[in-house]
Parts: sequence; structure tokens; C-alpha cells
Amino acid sequence: MVVLWMTVHLHRTQKNCLVLNKNIH
Repeated sequence: MVVLWMTVHLHRTQKNCLVLNKNIH
């Protein structure tokens, strides 16, 4: 299902953003 894939991808992207923010600060 495309919706499921999008949800997983979005969640993964948000996680990466959080990690990047932690590394920057």
C-alpha cells in the first residue's frame, strides 16, 4: 500500500531531522 509506505517514509524522515538537530546543537 502506498499510504503505508508514505507513513513509514515520513516517520523515518522526521527521525532523521531530530537526529540532525541534536547533532547541530
